[in-house]
Amino acid sequence: MTAPASMSTSSQCRPRASPRRIPVMASRRQRAKRKIDISKPVTVIPHAASCRSGAKLTLAFRIVDAKPSCGRARVTLHILNATGKVVRKIPLGIRPTNKAQSFRFRCTLPRGDYRLMLYAADLAGNRQSKVGSNRLTVR
Repeated sequence: MTAPASMSTSSQCRPRASPRRIPVMASRRQRAKRKIDISKPVTVIPHAASCRSGAKLTLAFRIVDAKPSCGRARVTLHILNATGKVVRKIPLGIRPTNKAQSFRFRCTLPRGDYRLMLYAADLAGNRQSKVGSNRLTVR
């Protein structure tokens, strides 16, 4: 059987579920075992940071996600200037939750005071309930 020209080839490669594999209704025991991640992560930057312009800066942070959780979250660091404008967005990738972590980068910002904002979304799609923030002073 040939597929119409409008169908993509990737949709043809997916196996179709047979009616035997699709449960009509899960038993009470099966429903009790399922744990759905509905809790939102909380991001924390525990210390204010300070560095010289052009130097490397190590930033400590933590993502707290209550159980049941995915165990990982996609993290992004935003650096805001004194007027509140985002001057730099640094994607930190997918990081483990409930673990102290650090990130090191070269601080090429000009002298001044900045605000660090840490955003996270766990792999279930829940965005943080509280944005972690702290100060950054570039000398």
